[in-house]
Amino acid sequence: MANRQPPEEVEEFMETSKRLESGDLPVIEAPDMASHLAPGEVVHHVSYPVFSEDGYIPGARAGSGRLFVTTHRLLFCTAGSCSSFPYADFDELEQEIPGFYVRLRGEHVLHSFFPPSLDPVFAAVVGALNNFGKLKTVEQA
Repeated sequence: MANRQPPEEVEEFMETSKRLESGDLPVIEAPDMASHLAPGEVVHHVSYPVFSEDGYIPGARAGSGRLFVTTHRLLFCTAGSCSSFPYADFDELEQEIPGFYVRLRGEHVLHSFFPPSLDPVFAAVVGALNNFGKLKTVEQA
């Protein structure tokens, strides 16, 4: 049987996604991340996705952690480390249900993120890229 979300949760997700995509991003306090953020860098959204490089294939790096959408980059952190994906280096951003992937310039690796159901993280990434001035470049690539 399909997992159905209550209509009010779906409606809230759609409204939030539309607002985030437009670039209307909240500022989220993340004091535990202060040492990982550059001066002036702000966190706009936090997600808890499963992460994979090049899909689920033997030897691919995969795991779960926290994904921070900031003013300048995506920052994926696990218990032991953080990986940075600067917007300036985005070559490709694509939503593929149930998640999305990023390819950085000069890389052949797909960095895939699979967020929890009704998490508007993709919309937050699009909004952050809009604000960063990078979205048109990524879409034209």
